[in-house]
Amino acid sequence: QSYKNIEIIVVDDASQDGSVDFLKTKYNQIPNITIYSNKKNLGAGESRKIGYSISKGEYIIFMDDDDYYTNNQFFAKAINILENRENISFVSSNSIIEYVKENKKKVDIMNIKGEINGLKYLSSFQQKYKKSNSTFTTIFKKQKLEEANFKDVDMVNDSSIYLRALLVGDAYILDEISGVYRIHSKNITFNLSANLINENLIE
Repeated sequence: QSYKNIEIIVVDDASQDGSVDFLKTKYNQIPNITIYSNKKNLGAGESRKIGYSISKGEYIIFMDDDDYYTNNQFFAKAINILENRENISFVSSNSIIEYVKENKKKVDIMNIKGEINGLKYLSSFQQKYKKSNSTFTTIFKKQKLEEANFKDVDMVNDSSIYLRALLVGDAYILDEISGVYRIHSKNITFNLSANLINENLIE
């Protein structure tokens, strides 16, 4: 990213594949990278809350480990909008969907451009108005998430983060692609228990 004032918080959810050792060997001495290891497996939602609680910046991105950026101007453009518009809760963008098994990619464009009222977006969320794929394509204003009592969210997935943010502010959608959202057999979305889906709906 061209925007350099960032902190990276890696939350390892008690993995058993050598991830932590690899990260600590390669990245532990870099000042803006923090590696946090859960003592036991807590799931993606709790891990996101831990990363959020550790973060010190004004803005935050929730990024899973299997997606990646292709637009190195995304942070700079999004933060410029967030700094100049107090009413904005988040700046989002389009993405490319990569179907790993089929070795195919598809451009996925949201049906919103520019600024949109938060409550208007909220009233037709995922009906008239699409949301961005995952949350790595979005930079949230941390102050707005605090106003929305984000720490009280039980199920921290992408939809609940967006819905909370829209309760307290507006959205801005950049008409450009920021990165690649990967779909594969190990996606959390395809491996949810019935209880987890129920909890998600309650949230």
